[in-house]
Amino acid sequence: MSLSTVRCRILGQAEIHTRGIRLTPESELQFGLALYFCAQAGRDVPRDEIARLFWPNHGAEAGRHCLRQAIYRLRVLGVAVRSSAKSTALDTHFVDADFALAAAEGSAASVYLRLEDVSILPGYSPRFSRPFANWVEDFRSEMGNRIRRGLVRAISEMRARGRYADVERLCRFCLRLDPLNEEATLALAESVALAGGKAEAVGLIDRYAGEIGGYQPELRVPASLLRERISDRLIRRSQAAVELPMIGREQDVERVLTAFQRLRGNRAVSYVVTGPAGVGKTRLATECCRMTELQGARLLNIGTQPSSRTQALFAVSELVDGLLQMPGAIGFSRRIAVKCRMLQRPHSLGDLINPPKWPGQLCPRVFQVAA
Repeated sequence: MSLSTVRCRILGQAEIHTRGIRLTPESELQFGLALYFCAQAGRDVPRDEIARLFWPNHGAEAGRHCLRQAIYRLRVLGVAVRSSAKSTALDTHFVDADFALAAAEGSAASVYLRLEDVSILPGYSPRFSRPFANWVEDFRSEMGNRIRRGLVRAISEMRARGRYADVERLCRFCLRLDPLNEEATLALAESVALAGGKAEAVGLIDRYAGEIGGYQPELRVPASLLRERISDRLIRRSQAAVELPMIGREQDVERVLTAFQRLRGNRAVSYVVTGPAGVGKTRLATECCRMTELQGARLLNIGTQPSSRTQALFAVSELVDGLLQMPGAIGFSRRIAVKCRMLQRPHSLGDLINPPKWPGQLCPRVFQVAA
């Protein structure tokens, strides 16, 4: 008899395909045995262990006989089960399981973005064996936990890259497996807020805080912080009546957010956005600022006017003034505060000379004062 690859599908469906034949939960025993061998692919399973799992009410000899018959029927269907006197196995190269990559440790985020559903073995509740029914529930739980961990990793990666449309999709999958998952709930709220659904985002956070606050009050702290960022900052800053998604700037956003992560590690970074008028410089900067603000950044905007060109170190002076007024500035040491005030008074940096010579003669003095 010819043997073929077994295609095991448990995510969003419960089907096993082999040589053009489709096994479904309606064939409880055959489907269950094929599922078991796919889940244990590559492992030599003792025959007595399988017999006790599938035929717990039979004696040892009767159980082994039932197993021999069941394995023969699977082989007729094309399932490449190999047997020895004491064990049985299905080699991994004969198995194509949709859960394999999603449940593997360290799988790429693209694996989870390709998922269509994360419900595990819908509609399959075997009744022919209580031990096997327990095994199915344990299998569901283990696969769910593995996929959930992979989804959380993918959410973190996509969030750091600013791909919030993908973040939203991954979060909704994660919440189907774990409705109270903190990372997924808060990341989903960020995604919804950035897409313009700020009231919905606040509602998500409030429902989550209400569900977990009663028995784990400490978990409400991150949710409360994000709610404050959305309601008190993001909503207040929103000016447009209709917000359209920004398209085609994923690489630029990812570069800025990667720099922001370095900034959170106390590494100074800077970016200059240049380009012709109308290409979207302001929109790019605005979107990046919104994303970083939801991730905990505090923004300080410095605007200039034509007259600012005649004022020495105007931007530096305005920046220092803004920094000294931000929350936490009172904790500056006196020495740092004095140096900051010196940067606000250009005359304290020495005699200013004609503007064309400033960069070469003034900048070293600025750096000396700021050091």
